Amino acid sequence: AVRNLAIRSVPPQPPTIIGQQDNLCGGNPYTYSTAGSASATSYTWTVPAGATFTNPTPKSCAVTFPASLLSGNVTVIANNACGASLPRSITVSTAPKTPTTVSGPASVCAGQQGVSYSVTPINGATTLQWQVPTGSTIVSGQGTPNITMNFGSTAGNVRVQAINACASGTTVQKAVNFNCRTEGELEQTQEAGIENTAANYLTAYPNPATDRLILSADELSLSERPFIIISDVSGRAVWSGQLLRNNMEIDLSTFSSGMYFIRANTSVSLPVLRLVKH
Repeated sequence: AVRNLAIRSVPPQPPTIIGQQDNLCGGNPYTYSTAGSASATSYTWTVPAGATFTNPTPKSCAVTFPASLLSGNVTVIANNACGASLPRSITVSTAPKTPTTVSGPASVCAGQQGVSYSVTPINGATTLQWQVPTGSTIVSGQGTPNITMNFGSTAGNVRVQAINACASGTTVQKAVNFNCRTEGELEQTQEAGIENTAANYLTAYPNPATDRLILSADELSLSERPFIIISDVSGRAVWSGQLLRNNMEIDLSTFSSGMYFIRANTSVSLPVLRLVKH
């Protein structure tokens, strides 16, 4: 059987460079290092234009970045008497790190109030700048990782970006849509002559509710037996079933406090009912 031995003249590519990549603002030196390559006798470091550096050790580099830097690369090459390895690089930037995602509901009602959105705190960011859809307002939290807002009559994107003294990070956003009708939309539907008797066809009480909910359909033809779905603000169905009789009771004791939406699949076009659970 054949036994092989791999041989090479130049050092292998250095392993990953360790060091801070974002929020390089303030003129302080930042240290970058590598574990080193077998057979290497020296290392060559290169930094972005305008930056200065020293070599505390052959495998490390202390870099001071200019305030004008937007982004660039820190690179290291391993050398020996035979030649140089492939380069290893990382991208660096004066801007803060970009938030990974915006947390909060993707579906709300027009005019809904007290809705919260958040991101993970960004190390080194001096502020977090939020933007909300036209007509909506930020009630509290502008500049922080968490905001509370009131929606207006227009759906859209909730945006945020991290900012420090030198630069602004990349903006991330969450698309938010409206999944229930407003009273004005219902009136427009009725004026257009479309049959819509929601007030008598299907009602839910008490509202707000605590432990139980009664679904009432005084003018409902029970032969239709509509299928009812109750969902939370994220659109997740938390209860479903057929309405088999008037004044049917639903147990809410396991529901979390908050807003829910009640939909009925019927032969007439019905708006979504809003339910508040204490």
